[in-house]
Amino acid sequence: MPIASDEMGNNRPPPAPSSGQFRTDDRVAYRSWMSDNLRWDSLTLRDGDIVISAPPKCGTTWTQRLISLLIFDGPQLPAPMHLVSPWLDLTARPVQEVAAALDAQPHRRFIKTHTPLDGLVLEDRVIYIGVGRDPRDAAVSMLMDQHRMRALHEVLGPPGERFAPPGLDFDGEFSPLDVMRRWLEGPNVPTEGVASLATILHHFATFWDRRRQPNVAMFHYADYRADLVGELLRLGSVLGIELGPDRAAELAEHATFDAMRAHADALAPAATPGVLPGHQPRTEAPFFRAGGRGQWHDIFTAAEHRRYGERAAELAGNLGGPEFLDWAHRGRGDRRGPVGRGES
Repeated sequence: MPIASDEMGNNRPPPAPSSGQFRTDDRVAYRSWMSDNLRWDSLTLRDGDIVISAPPKCGTTWTQRLISLLIFDGPQLPAPMHLVSPWLDLTARPVQEVAAALDAQPHRRFIKTHTPLDGLVLEDRVIYIGVGRDPRDAAVSMLMDQHRMRALHEVLGPPGERFAPPGLDFDGEFSPLDVMRRWLEGPNVPTEGVASLATILHHFATFWDRRRQPNVAMFHYADYRADLVGELLRLGSVLGIELGPDRAAELAEHATFDAMRAHADALAPAATPGVLPGHQPRTEAPFFRAGGRGQWHDIFTAAEHRRYGERAAELAGNLGGPEFLDWAHRGRGDRRGPVGRGES
């Protein structure tokens, strides 16, 4: 029987199964030309399905890899990750095709989404995994990934619409500091898919608010970096998959950045045969970089360091307060005082 965990990672058993009888459908609509959360209506969920939800660049692919190691008890995949664990909301393929492929999977399914939890239909027979990361690190990673994303948008986007860093267009000159300033002050309009600090924290908060539900669990990029074996064991416990520490250590070797980079053709979203037949996003930029932390130090000035602490606190006041803000930046295992200037 699946085991869920509370916000501090303590295991607890779920309620008796109800065959999906409990179902919430008071969703927020997250719809754009690239992503549409109403596509989930085309998929019939199964007992034990796993939904992985995180903002972009927050550890979605890393979590997919960890879950795949647990489900298949090893590194081999039956197909590239983007087919085994598709981003269901992505509008690149007809949703009927994606749903049919998922329906045909004989193994336990794990599905990717960048939709916050308030945009999903919630069923008590499904496990929902939320993944967090220091928003500043996610923003820098998104900035470094702009060429891959631009190539993807050139394939998928309407004529005349191209991907740009938050609030900016590729026409003209901009600096990383320009991008980060606009990201920092960007509005909280998550339904429009605006990449900003506000929308990232909103996404995290949709899990934080439900963290005591038995089928909701929260993981964090920083915890993966600090103790990958321990987090794999915790993930196995959440999913009801038993394994010992020795086996967890063996499996975790396949989820290091070096290992994932070596198998990027099977794991990375941009290293697959393409999101559409005959179209391959053209970029040589690697998807798996260093998984770094604190690179925003090289971009922010003293004014941005100070303003970040103020802005994050303003937003958190309407979400989960200081405890939530602490988790959002550091995960479960790092408690070093207020988020702000000088933190690495």
